[in-house]
Amino acid sequence: MIIRQTKAIELSKVLAFYNTCNYGGGTTLNDVIVCAEQDGKILGVVRLCIENNILVLRGMQVDKQFQRQGIGKALLKHLNKIIGTQTCYCIPYGHLEHFYSSIGFEKIEEAHIPSHLLQRLNTYKQKDQSMIVMKK
Repeated sequence: MIIRQTKAIELSKVLAFYNTCNYGGGTTLNDVIVCAEQDGKILGVVRLCIENNILVLRGMQVDKQFQRQGIGKALLKHLNKIIGTQTCYCIPYGHLEHFYSSIGFEKIEEAHIPSHLLQRLNTYKQKDQSMIVMKK
């Protein structure tokens, strides 16, 4: 398995993978996209976006057939090198708090959440109350 940053020319391949995962968040040419691949097949994807001058980890998806095999951890470890000492936010499911805390993310209270992320959190919570915001 290879973990690597994708190139702009591969955006359609990443979007096709997201589609197979039923992930509708999309991606843009400005995102930093990291993928896990084996034999040219994408097994997992995660990306970093700049939103309102804030770095946000988004779109962590691993093919269901390959979950619980360390792919998400490998993606997160690679992404952590890119994040470095920058402040970064993410909005995961609550049961993934320990997963993201493995690279230094910590759950934050609503009073400390940037407004656009708070709006997104409230939208997500309409579907799943377990969603949280974390900051690194």
